[in-house]
Amino acid sequence: MGAFFALAYLWSWAWWSLVLLGIWLGALHWSAPGWRGVPYWMMGIALVGGWGPTLAALVVTAASEGRKGVYDLLRRCLIWQRSIGWHVAAWFLPPAIMAAGLVLFLELVKEVGPVEPGRWRAALLALAISFPAGPLGEELGWRGFALPRMEKALGALRSSLVIGALWCFWHAPLFWAPMGTTVSGAPVTVWAVTKFLAYVMGLSVVFTWLFNGAGRSLLLVVILHLTVNADLVTLFFPQLTASDVRTVRELSTIPLWGMVLILVAVYGPRKFSRRAG
Repeated sequence: MGAFFALAYLWSWAWWSLVLLGIWLGALHWSAPGWRGVPYWMMGIALVGGWGPTLAALVVTAASEGRKGVYDLLRRCLIWQRSIGWHVAAWFLPPAIMAAGLVLFLELVKEVGPVEPGRWRAALLALAISFPAGPLGEELGWRGFALPRMEKALGALRSSLVIGALWCFWHAPLFWAPMGTTVSGAPVTVWAVTKFLAYVMGLSVVFTWLFNGAGRSLLLVVILHLTVNADLVTLFFPQLTASDVRTVRELSTIPLWGMVLILVAVYGPRKFSRRAG
């Protein structure tokens, strides 16, 4: 287990250090093609770095379990859970949680501006851009490799919290980058990191619940990660600034942890599932 986390961190932090080096050298002010002020080459480096968990899982599995272990890990990406409820949860639960955060933003902060339903193309683009990053680059590691092994000793809740903390600080170099986390693009303070930690640890519990309940389907976990990263709800409110979207995501931590408490109460902290075994 230690080898997996070490390799995941080493790969990602090595690549992301190049992003920080570029920022230090003033690359964000160079006249290079980019998107929202971030050069494409920097985004490419960040994307490669984001594959640390999945690559680490494949390497450690191959070393410890051979070709069969790698096959079993990859096969779980094709598990198509027949229950439609788990597909609905994977696609719509993160937008619902963010919608609740948006309601809190509207009540506590300011108006959000008019909704523009015609921005569905932007939503599809966000899904396409998000897919090869966190969903594929991380989930074979966090949920496919680490979670089943941790659960044997720690149970579902404690495993989720430990993985959530490690997942949060795996992102640490991106805190100082213009993209990649809720902290990114804003002052890196203890409070900002604490809010991000609470958000990611809450997400980790929900990921465990889906993974265990849906027959350990990595396909559905990848979809869940995809809908988390795409920020689908805020895309339909174009007047929201980057700072506003950050605040909405932080406020969504409140309903997210409300769901965590419900999951613990309904399923218990040991398994988060009514499945046998």
